[in-house]
Amino acid sequence: MLLGSYSQGATKDAPAQRFQALVWWSDAQLRQLSSPLHTAWTDWARGWLPGAPPQGAGVECAMACERAGGADVRWQPLGARGAAAAWIDAGSGTPAVLARVLFGKDQPVGLEAMGPPAIAEAVAAQSRTDLHGQLRAALQLDEDADQRQPEPSLFKPWSGAVVAQLLEISGMGVSLLLNAACAEALVRHAGGRGTAQSRVHPSTAKPESIEIALAPRRVALHIELNGCELELGSLQDLRVGDIVTLPHSLESPLEVNLDRGPAICAGFLGRQGGLKAIELVRSLHPSGVAAQSHHQQSNNHEL
Repeated sequence: MLLGSYSQGATKDAPAQRFQALVWWSDAQLRQLSSPLHTAWTDWARGWLPGAPPQGAGVECAMACERAGGADVRWQPLGARGAAAAWIDAGSGTPAVLARVLFGKDQPVGLEAMGPPAIAEAVAAQSRTDLHGQLRAALQLDEDADQRQPEPSLFKPWSGAVVAQLLEISGMGVSLLLNAACAEALVRHAGGRGTAQSRVHPSTAKPESIEIALAPRRVALHIELNGCELELGSLQDLRVGDIVTLPHSLESPLEVNLDRGPAICAGFLGRQGGLKAIELVRSLHPSGVAAQSHHQQSNNHEL
């Protein structure tokens, strides 16, 4: 688990912001998360679905922000305990889906065509209740009738939320959404007890440094020069090879930001190894003097 924080200092126009926790999970910790869910998933399948589940059935866990369309899924509350909470995809494991799987029907049909309605509905409903119960037990959660829907912020980077995809068994799969508190409790529990399927040293559940956690991940930097204005006629006359002069001095710092958010540092245009480059400056004085001085003292890039 990666726990970081940041704060923004107070100004005369705005008070200081409180620290905000930044939570991320390593690949090893995501594998720890999948182990108890895999056990619950396969145990339920062996008890309810025809035949033993295939050996390839498993669970894939990923950060919620990396699951495209996760915020658009219709999530149904699964359980909660304290700050920990989890949700299940309302479209997976419905009584109609379970009835088709349980009674061996390949095409979507009504429950009444799968046997006596009272029996088919009762079996499908009990199967679904048992699935939810086993998943709650694996996640160490309680059934909560007042549980809220997930906040959209769970699908933003650093939320610590995880989407667990329970891979298909007999044509049925399930998706779960875990918030950071739920994932943390599961990682600590899995790291402490260990399993025969995946023996991970407990130290992997300790906080990791930012450098290790983010080393394999790509980050898009946005760097912009000062813009210019052109007359419409001049714009229409532009051709490939034309040069447009920008009102940005090479000695003027650039603002470097992530996803066009607040500036995180300053930069200067440069060239290194025959390639265009940006020299990053750790801090920038409001007047720009500090950055320019640093640029002049360490000018290793030649334009």
